[in-house]
Amino acid sequence: MFYNYIMYSNKILNNKPAIFYKYLTSEAGLNVLNNGTIRFSNPICFNDPYDSNMPFIIKNSKELTNKDFLKLINLLKKRSDLKEFLPINFDIIKAEEIIKEANNYKINPYEHLNRILAPMKDKMRVLSLSSKNDNLLMWGHYCHNHEGIVIGFNCNCFTFKNIVKVPYSEKIPEITGKLLEDFELETNEALDELHKILQTKSKDWSYEEEWRCTIDVEKSYEFFKHLSINQKVSTQFLNELKRQENYIHYPFPLNSVQSIYLGVNINIIDEFRIINLKKFKYPQAKIFKAYLSKDCFKIIFKEINLY
Repeated sequence: MFYNYIMYSNKILNNKPAIFYKYLTSEAGLNVLNNGTIRFSNPICFNDPYDSNMPFIIKNSKELTNKDFLKLINLLKKRSDLKEFLPINFDIIKAEEIIKEANNYKINPYEHLNRILAPMKDKMRVLSLSSKNDNLLMWGHYCHNHEGIVIGFNCNCFTFKNIVKVPYSEKIPEITGKLLEDFELETNEALDELHKILQTKSKDWSYEEEWRCTIDVEKSYEFFKHLSINQKVSTQFLNELKRQENYIHYPFPLNSVQSIYLGVNINIIDEFRIINLKKFKYPQAKIFKAYLSKDCFKIIFKEINLY
Protein backbone atom coordinates (compact mmCIF):
# COMPACT_ATOMS: atom_id res chain seq x y z
CA MET A 1 0.00 0.00 0.00
CA PHE A 2 2.67 2.50 1.03
CA TYR A 3 4.89 1.53 -1.91
CA ASN A 4 2.07 2.20 -4.40
CA TYR A 5 1.49 5.59 -2.81
CA ILE A 6 5.18 6.50 -3.14
CA MET A 7 5.21 5.50 -6.81
CA TYR A 8 2.08 7.58 -7.37
CA SER A 9 3.70 10.56 -5.64
CA ASN A 10 6.60 10.41 -8.08
CA LYS A 11 4.26 10.38 -11.08
CA ILE A 12 2.33 13.52 -10.12
CA LEU A 13 5.41 15.74 -9.91
CA ASN A 14 5.83 17.11 -13.41
CA ASN A 15 6.83 20.67 -12.49
CA LYS A 16 8.70 20.41 -9.21
CA PRO A 17 11.25 23.14 -8.42
CA ALA A 18 14.93 22.39 -8.99
CA ILE A 19 15.84 23.36 -5.40
CA PHE A 20 14.00 22.84 -2.12
CA TYR A 21 14.79 24.71 1.07
CA LYS A 22 15.01 23.70 4.72
CA TYR A 23 14.65 26.42 7.39
CA LEU A 24 16.72 25.65 10.51
CA THR A 25 18.09 27.15 13.69
CA SER A 26 21.87 27.64 13.71
CA GLU A 27 22.30 24.66 16.04
CA ALA A 28 20.16 22.36 13.88
CA GLY A 29 21.80 23.66 10.70
CA LEU A 30 25.27 22.96 12.04
CA ASN A 31 24.18 19.42 12.97
CA VAL A 32 22.79 18.84 9.47
CA LEU A 33 25.93 20.12 7.76
CA ASN A 34 28.35 18.40 10.16
CA ASN A 35 26.66 14.99 10.12
CA GLY A 36 25.34 14.89 6.54
CA THR A 37 21.91 13.83 7.82
CA ILE A 38 18.50 15.48 7.88
CA ARG A 39 15.63 14.75 10.26
CA PHE A 40 12.42 12.99 9.21
CA SER A 41 9.78 13.30 11.93
CA ASN A 42 6.68 11.52 13.12
CA PRO A 43 3.76 13.85 12.26
CA ILE A 44 2.52 13.60 15.87
CA CYS A 45 5.51 15.83 16.72
CA PHE A 46 4.45 18.61 14.33
CA ASN A 47 2.98 21.94 15.43
CA ASP A 48 -0.21 21.38 13.41
CA PRO A 49 -2.58 18.94 15.17
CA TYR A 50 -4.32 18.26 11.84
CA ASP A 51 -1.07 17.24 10.12
CA SER A 52 -1.40 13.74 8.62
CA ASN A 53 -4.47 13.37 10.82
CA MET A 54 -6.93 15.33 8.72
CA PRO A 55 -10.59 14.36 9.15
CA PHE A 56 -12.39 13.67 5.90
CA ILE A 57 -15.87 13.51 4.45
CA ILE A 58 -17.05 10.50 2.45
CA LYS A 59 -19.63 11.50 -0.14
CA ASN A 60 -22.77 9.35 -0.08
CA SER A 61 -21.25 7.23 2.70
CA LYS A 62 -23.00 4.05 3.72
CA GLU A 63 -22.39 1.46 6.37
CA LEU A 64 -20.20 -1.44 5.29
CA THR A 65 -21.87 -4.84 5.30
CA ASN A 66 -20.91 -8.54 5.22
CA LYS A 67 -20.51 -8.37 1.46
CA ASP A 68 -17.93 -5.58 1.68
CA PHE A 69 -15.89 -7.44 4.29
CA LEU A 70 -15.99 -10.78 2.51
CA LYS A 71 -14.59 -9.01 -0.55
CA LEU A 72 -11.76 -7.71 1.63
CA ILE A 73 -11.15 -11.15 3.16
CA ASN A 74 -10.82 -12.69 -0.31
CA LEU A 75 -8.30 -10.02 -1.23
CA LEU A 76 -6.24 -10.71 1.91
CA LYS A 77 -6.17 -14.42 1.07
CA LYS A 78 -4.65 -13.66 -2.33
CA ARG A 79 -2.24 -10.93 -1.24
CA SER A 80 0.09 -11.96 1.58
CA ASP A 81 1.87 -8.57 1.40
CA LEU A 82 -1.28 -6.86 2.68
CA LYS A 83 -1.23 -8.82 5.94
CA GLU A 84 1.24 -6.31 7.40
CA PHE A 85 -1.72 -3.97 7.88
CA LEU A 86 -3.56 -6.49 10.09
CA PRO A 87 -3.26 -6.96 13.85
CA ILE A 88 -0.72 -9.54 15.01
CA ASN A 89 -2.14 -13.09 15.12
CA PHE A 90 -5.15 -12.06 13.01
CA ASP A 91 -6.89 -15.25 11.84
CA ILE A 92 -8.32 -14.67 8.35
CA ILE A 93 -10.26 -17.97 8.24
CA LYS A 94 -11.88 -17.36 11.61
CA ALA A 95 -12.75 -13.79 10.63
CA GLU A 96 -14.40 -15.08 7.44
CA GLU A 97 -16.52 -17.54 9.44
CA ILE A 98 -17.64 -14.84 11.88
CA ILE A 99 -18.57 -12.42 9.09
CA LYS A 100 -20.56 -15.08 7.23
CA GLU A 101 -22.50 -15.95 10.38
CA ALA A 102 -23.24 -12.33 11.28
CA ASN A 103 -26.10 -11.66 8.88
CA ASN A 104 -26.55 -8.05 9.92
CA TYR A 105 -22.89 -7.18 10.43
CA LYS A 106 -22.26 -3.48 9.76
CA ILE A 107 -19.55 -0.96 10.51
CA ASN A 108 -19.12 2.77 10.07
CA PRO A 109 -16.96 3.46 6.94
CA TYR A 110 -14.95 6.18 8.73
CA GLU A 111 -14.01 3.78 11.52
CA HIS A 112 -13.03 1.11 9.02
CA LEU A 113 -10.90 3.43 6.87
CA ASN A 114 -9.11 4.84 9.91
CA ARG A 115 -8.29 1.27 11.00
CA ILE A 116 -6.75 0.61 7.58
CA LEU A 117 -4.72 3.83 7.64
CA ALA A 118 -3.52 3.62 11.25
CA PRO A 119 -0.55 1.22 10.64
CA MET A 120 0.57 3.30 7.68
CA LYS A 121 0.49 6.52 9.70
CA ASP A 122 2.37 4.89 12.59
CA LYS A 123 5.27 3.95 10.30
CA MET A 124 5.34 7.22 8.36
CA ARG A 125 8.10 9.79 8.92
CA VAL A 126 8.09 13.13 7.12
CA LEU A 127 10.60 15.78 6.06
CA SER A 128 9.09 19.21 5.35
CA LEU A 129 10.76 21.49 2.81
CA SER A 130 9.73 24.68 1.03
CA SER A 131 9.98 25.97 -2.51
CA LYS A 132 10.81 29.46 -1.12
CA ASN A 133 13.94 30.64 0.67
CA ASP A 134 12.96 34.22 1.55
CA ASN A 135 9.73 33.92 3.53
CA LEU A 136 9.84 36.40 6.42
CA LEU A 137 7.46 34.38 8.61
CA MET A 138 9.40 31.15 8.18
CA TRP A 139 12.72 32.86 8.88
CA GLY A 140 11.11 34.13 12.07
CA HIS A 141 9.40 30.87 13.12
CA TYR A 142 11.87 28.16 12.13
CA CYS A 143 15.19 30.05 12.15
CA HIS A 144 14.89 31.51 15.65
CA ASN A 145 14.14 35.11 14.72
CA HIS A 146 16.43 35.11 11.66
CA GLU A 147 19.43 33.83 13.66
CA GLY A 148 19.45 30.51 11.79
CA ILE A 149 20.09 29.34 8.26
CA VAL A 150 18.34 27.96 5.20
CA ILE A 151 19.87 25.11 3.20
CA GLY A 152 18.99 24.62 -0.46
CA PHE A 153 18.95 20.98 -1.62
CA ASN A 154 18.90 19.54 -5.10
CA CYS A 155 16.29 16.86 -4.53
CA ASN A 156 17.19 14.64 -7.49
CA CYS A 157 18.76 12.07 -5.19
CA PHE A 158 17.65 9.08 -3.15
CA THR A 159 17.08 10.93 0.13
CA PHE A 160 14.53 13.31 -1.36
CA LYS A 161 13.11 11.01 -4.02
CA ASN A 162 9.59 10.67 -2.61
CA ILE A 163 8.60 14.33 -2.55
CA VAL A 164 5.04 15.63 -2.93
CA LYS A 165 3.45 19.06 -2.94
CA VAL A 166 1.21 19.77 0.04
CA PRO A 167 -2.36 20.73 -0.96
CA TYR A 168 -3.99 23.50 1.09
CA SER A 169 -7.71 23.86 1.69
CA GLU A 170 -10.19 25.98 3.62
CA LYS A 171 -12.48 22.98 3.99
CA ILE A 172 -12.15 19.41 5.23
CA PRO A 173 -11.33 17.23 2.18
CA GLU A 174 -14.06 15.16 0.56
CA ILE A 175 -13.54 11.71 -0.93
CA THR A 176 -15.87 9.34 -2.75
CA GLY A 177 -14.75 6.32 -0.71
CA LYS A 178 -12.79 4.62 -3.47
CA LEU A 179 -10.21 3.69 -0.82
CA LEU A 180 -12.77 1.40 0.77
CA GLU A 181 -12.98 -0.63 -2.44
CA ASP A 182 -9.39 -0.36 -3.65
CA PHE A 183 -7.43 -1.29 -0.53
CA GLU A 184 -4.25 -2.10 -2.48
CA LEU A 185 -4.26 1.30 -4.24
CA GLU A 186 -4.32 0.08 -7.82
CA THR A 187 -6.27 3.07 -9.16
CA ASN A 188 -5.34 6.74 -9.27
CA GLU A 189 -8.71 7.57 -7.67
CA ALA A 190 -7.79 5.67 -4.51
CA LEU A 191 -4.30 7.17 -4.53
CA ASP A 192 -5.75 10.67 -4.92
CA GLU A 193 -7.97 10.06 -1.89
CA LEU A 194 -5.05 8.83 0.21
CA HIS A 195 -3.00 11.87 -0.82
CA LYS A 196 -5.84 14.17 0.28
CA ILE A 197 -6.21 12.47 3.66
CA LEU A 198 -2.49 12.29 4.48
CA GLN A 199 -1.18 15.56 3.05
CA THR A 200 -3.94 18.21 3.05
CA LYS A 201 -3.27 21.14 5.36
CA SER A 202 -5.28 24.19 6.33
CA LYS A 203 -5.07 27.24 4.07
CA ASP A 204 -3.54 29.04 7.07
CA TRP A 205 -0.26 27.23 6.34
CA SER A 206 -0.15 28.01 2.62
CA TYR A 207 2.51 30.70 3.06
CA GLU A 208 5.01 27.87 3.69
CA GLU A 209 4.64 26.56 0.11
CA GLU A 210 5.50 23.16 1.54
CA TRP A 211 6.72 20.06 -0.20
CA ARG A 212 7.41 16.92 1.78
CA CYS A 213 9.29 13.67 1.58
CA THR A 214 7.81 10.60 3.26
CA ILE A 215 9.41 7.31 4.28
CA ASP A 216 8.14 4.09 5.81
CA VAL A 217 10.47 3.25 8.71
CA GLU A 218 9.87 -0.51 8.43
CA LYS A 219 10.49 -0.70 4.68
CA SER A 220 13.49 1.63 4.99
CA TYR A 221 15.03 -0.57 7.68
CA GLU A 222 14.64 -3.68 5.54
CA PHE A 223 16.28 -1.90 2.61
CA PHE A 224 19.26 -0.38 4.45
CA LYS A 225 20.16 -3.39 6.57
CA HIS A 226 20.81 -5.43 3.40
CA LEU A 227 23.19 -2.95 1.74
CA SER A 228 26.65 -4.09 0.74
CA ILE A 229 29.65 -3.25 2.94
CA ASN A 230 30.64 -0.36 0.65
CA GLN A 231 27.19 1.20 0.99
CA LYS A 232 26.69 0.76 4.71
CA VAL A 233 24.96 3.50 6.71
CA SER A 234 25.56 4.39 10.36
CA THR A 235 24.49 2.08 13.17
CA GLN A 236 22.63 4.99 14.77
CA PHE A 237 20.52 5.48 11.64
CA LEU A 238 19.71 1.75 11.41
CA ASN A 239 18.76 1.65 15.09
CA GLU A 240 16.46 4.65 14.69
CA LEU A 241 14.68 2.85 11.85
CA LYS A 242 14.56 -0.46 13.71
CA ARG A 243 13.11 1.14 16.85
CA GLN A 244 10.75 3.24 14.71
CA GLU A 245 11.76 6.35 16.60
CA ASN A 246 9.88 9.61 16.21
CA TYR A 247 12.95 11.25 14.68
CA ILE A 248 15.00 9.57 11.93
CA HIS A 249 18.30 11.20 10.93
CA TYR A 250 18.46 10.26 7.27
CA PRO A 251 21.75 10.59 5.31
CA PHE A 252 21.93 12.76 2.20
CA PRO A 253 24.65 13.05 -0.49
CA LEU A 254 26.90 16.00 0.37
CA ASN A 255 26.79 17.18 -3.25
CA SER A 256 23.01 17.65 -2.98
CA VAL A 257 23.61 20.84 -0.95
CA GLN A 258 23.42 23.62 -3.54
CA SER A 259 23.21 26.72 -1.37
CA ILE A 260 23.39 27.98 2.22
CA TYR A 261 21.75 31.20 3.43
CA LEU A 262 22.86 32.88 6.67
CA GLY A 263 20.17 34.75 8.59
CA VAL A 264 20.08 38.51 9.10
CA ASN A 265 20.72 38.09 12.85
CA ILE A 266 23.10 35.11 12.83
CA ASN A 267 25.85 35.45 15.42
CA ILE A 268 29.41 35.81 14.21
CA ILE A 269 30.63 32.50 15.72
CA ASP A 270 27.95 30.42 13.96
CA GLU A 271 28.54 32.36 10.76
CA PHE A 272 32.26 31.53 10.91
CA ARG A 273 31.58 27.82 11.61
CA ILE A 274 29.12 27.48 8.74
CA ILE A 275 31.41 29.28 6.28
CA ASN A 276 34.23 26.89 7.21
CA LEU A 277 31.95 23.86 6.79
CA LYS A 278 30.87 25.09 3.38
CA LYS A 279 34.47 25.72 2.33
CA PHE A 280 35.87 22.31 3.24
CA LYS A 281 32.84 19.97 3.12
CA TYR A 282 30.49 21.55 0.56
CA PRO A 283 32.75 23.21 -2.05
CA GLN A 284 30.04 22.96 -4.71
CA ALA A 285 27.55 25.01 -2.66
CA LYS A 286 27.15 28.78 -2.86
CA ILE A 287 26.80 30.70 0.40
CA PHE A 288 24.82 33.90 0.94
CA LYS A 289 24.20 36.41 3.72
CA ALA A 290 20.64 37.71 4.22
CA TYR A 291 19.87 41.43 4.51
CA LEU A 292 16.64 43.37 4.97
CA SER A 293 15.58 45.45 2.00
CA LYS A 294 15.30 49.19 2.64
CA ASP A 295 12.62 49.61 -0.02
CA CYS A 296 10.04 46.96 0.89
CA PHE A 297 9.30 44.12 3.32
CA LYS A 298 11.66 41.66 1.74
CA ILE A 299 14.82 39.64 2.38
CA ILE A 300 17.64 40.01 -0.11
CA PHE A 301 20.71 37.78 -0.38
CA LYS A 302 24.29 38.68 -1.22
CA GLU A 303 26.75 35.94 -2.11
CA ILE A 304 29.82 35.58 0.11
CA ASN A 305 32.90 35.19 -2.06
CA LEU A 306 35.41 32.97 -0.25
CA TYR A 307 38.05 32.84 -2.96
